Amino acid sequence: MTIPIIPGPFSWLQGAGQAAGNLGTELEVRKQHAEKLTADLTDSVMTQIMNGADPAILDEPGIKQAWKKRFGFEPSSAMYKALGGKARAEGLTGEAEIKHGLPEAKASEEVAGATAGTAQANLAGATAQAELTEGIPELDAETKAAQDRATKAGARLNTSIFQGARALLGTDPKFARLAEEAATGALDAKFRYLEYARAGLSLERQRDVDSAHALHDISTELDKAYQAELKSWGTRRNQVTALITDPKKKDKADAQWILNNPPPERDAVYTKELKSYGYTMQDFQRRYRSALERVFSGGGPGEAVGPPPQGAKPSPQVNLQAMVQGAMSLKPEDAAAAIVNDLNDGSIVDEQVRIIKRSLMKMAPGDWFRKFNRALVTGTTPEPADTTQ
Repeated sequence: MTIPIIPGPFSWLQGAGQAAGNLGTELEVRKQHAEKLTADLTDSVMTQIMNGADPAILDEPGIKQAWKKRFGFEPSSAMYKALGGKARAEGLTGEAEIKHGLPEAKASEEVAGATAGTAQANLAGATAQAELTEGIPELDAETKAAQDRATKAGARLNTSIFQGARALLGTDPKFARLAEEAATGALDAKFRYLEYARAGLSLERQRDVDSAHALHDISTELDKAYQAELKSWGTRRNQVTALITDPKKKDKADAQWILNNPPPERDAVYTKELKSYGYTMQDFQRRYRSALERVFSGGGPGEAVGPPPQGAKPSPQVNLQAMVQGAMSLKPEDAAAAIVNDLNDGSIVDEQVRIIKRSLMKMAPGDWFRKFNRALVTGTTPEPADTTQ
């Protein structure tokens, strides 16, 4: 059988949509209209901020709600000040701010709330105090120090994401800042910025940004998986002692249960999840560090890729969920051929293919996925790791 190669990036989605059935119902139209209004609002706000408006507008309840609906998280003015808030505070125009970019020292001051020297001193002091007086592990002391810096900057640090980012990025100081930005939402804000700059990027730079963004999205999914395992463990733990009324017996039963059922380890959960994407832990760590370094080596997105064109609209990466849904409406061999075609012509990157494949592994019927995976592995160069065996 000859597998057809469908020309044009994502052109196969139109046919896939038609095969899936008629989506032009009144409910769908209303949904699309609401999504357009939300997109227009968030685009308008972002454009205003890029032109020098005060990011405090992001703290308005209505803006927060629209942002969360579209992007999946609530913004704060603090995270967007990392894109040049100090220049704005000094009264410079938004155009000058974007033109000059974001110096690394300023990014550290805005996001972490301290100069590099002060941050290191605080971190060393907190670590030493924890180790000498309380026996707190070093990473916990680092987490507390990062949390304090975020609070001073007016941001909220997600401790679990921070610890996960440190586990993936290591303890190198140049990645420590990115771990804090990941945990406060500032790194997501930088990726949003890059959507505005995308139109002016070379294809190579677009692929660098797409790779980094996809790997960052995977890291977020890793933390979600760890939190789910932790929650499940806690539920089972509570069930064991729920009916015991005697405090001493309850404590003894609880201690024994924990001894026999230790809490999930982050590294073990990450390793298991990464296998479903075709990565080992070491391979993912190397790729993630390299991708972030290529895109954010200068400390700010402006330095890494240059300013957005005048009046730029956001140009986000391809909608992977739409590709997953479209693929499932095709024959498995045809879906694999279309994805391989988009990969080979540079429309998508390897990291995005792995996300698509994992989503299909979870959502598609087993026989469909086996045929799809066989065709994908055969047609992809280099071949992605086959984790379905």
